[in-house]
Amino acid sequence: MSSSLNDPGSRRSRARRLTRSVARRTSGLLTIAALLAPALPLWSAIAGVPEAPRPGPYPAAWVEWSNDSFGGEMGHDSDDYRTNAFSGGAHHGRWLFGADYSMLTDYRSPGATGTRSDEATVTVGWQLLPEGSVGLGGSGMLAAGAGLRLAGNLGGGAVQNRFHDSVSYQRVDIPYQGGALDGVGYAAGNWMWLNDESGWWTPFGRVDEQRVGIEITGAVLASTGGELQNELGVRVLVLGQDGSLSLGLRRAWNGGHHASLAAQAVSRHEDGTWLVVGSSAGGWFYEAGFDLANQATMGHVGWSWGRGGARSDRAGRTEMEGIIGIYQGYSLGVQYRWQPTWMRGDAPLQTSLLFDYRFGQYPGPAWNDNVVIVRQPVLGIDLSWGRPHDGFQCTPFTYVAVGIREERVRASGDFPRFPDQSATRGVVQGGIGARLYWGRLPQGETTARYGVSVLYEAWKPFSAARAVGGTDSDAYQRASGGLGLRLAATVAW
Repeated sequence: MSSSLNDPGSRRSRARRLTRSVARRTSGLLTIAALLAPALPLWSAIAGVPEAPRPGPYPAAWVEWSNDSFGGEMGHDSDDYRTNAFSGGAHHGRWLFGADYSMLTDYRSPGATGTRSDEATVTVGWQLLPEGSVGLGGSGMLAAGAGLRLAGNLGGGAVQNRFHDSVSYQRVDIPYQGGALDGVGYAAGNWMWLNDESGWWTPFGRVDEQRVGIEITGAVLASTGGELQNELGVRVLVLGQDGSLSLGLRRAWNGGHHASLAAQAVSRHEDGTWLVVGSSAGGWFYEAGFDLANQATMGHVGWSWGRGGARSDRAGRTEMEGIIGIYQGYSLGVQYRWQPTWMRGDAPLQTSLLFDYRFGQYPGPAWNDNVVIVRQPVLGIDLSWGRPHDGFQCTPFTYVAVGIREERVRASGDFPRFPDQSATRGVVQGGIGARLYWGRLPQGETTARYGVSVLYEAWKPFSAARAVGGTDSDAYQRASGGLGLRLAATVAW
């Protein structure tokens, strides 16, 4: 532990030097960022650095909720380290504002300290090179900013345990350790190249008015307490008029002194190379990251306001619907429905293609101190009754899909019935429900309309599996079903 954590006089002296230190470090940060092909973070592990929630221009404001359970179960959801966070930002002219509240724990890994700490970070930044600045055949942005980071007991433990109680998770009762008030300074920017061609062909039809490109990103932040965080990333983009898809890598380098033992553990845990996937549909956005070395996961979901003008004014756009869902048993999912031009018609019965990815818990076996976690991608056909129209609309629908279902038996308490194990099966899934929409259809300046879907769905794995613990055994990968609620956005793609 650094001396700054133990010596109150040192903390007071550090606070008195805050203004001078931030200014000095920010100057150095700008130089570092310029060498790193500057960018806003691809998927930010740097709390307080305002990142655009989707590729392209900043919206006027945005908020997001980050949690390791949102990571798509691509790796290990440890329910530890940066276990939960709320953040947001705003953009006005060349000004940038960022805020983050993170709950940090260190209690599950071998050699864990069994401590926690919360951190709240606020920053104000200025775009030295405004977004859209042209260079090297593309466009970019460079910003710098400063702010404060407060560490200590900020109520995160109580929030986490209330949430765990509501979903029948094990409580996390560990003590707080450490606290500090530090100044922070950052530099960040981006460079993006997009093709000039509109539209591309898939085996199912043409996707119009979208652009494919690449973005290089980088950011660096330093604190007066001695912490240093760096990021460099690259991702491939597909941008529609009011939607996006992205896939890329982000490399994080973290080091220096930290305000608590939990913060130090989080810094080491997040250091490394991450695979990052993201999507947005209208105001909704979702991103998930997977550490290629330690298989940690992290994800966030959020909403943005004032997203700016459309990327294209041409007619004949393809509509793609992106959906964020929560399902009985606390599983989450992302679903996209796309209706190619050749599938459209004047008949009341409308047909669309769908891709659905489901992850998390589900209504399944009720075993002591065990949970069953699912990962399931499927492809299918959606049938709905009624042509889309402006205003309020209630649309009945049904769907059927096939794919792959992995179920993992995981210990969740001190006395699990079964050790960790897993099984993967083919699966067929279907559902029935209704979509409730309001507002105008995407056309002209209107690029998205929003609604909710309520449904019941059922799934059947191609064969069952058995969990085994000594002489005890029980079945999983069984046919089951549950209720669901999806937040939806139909966007002009």
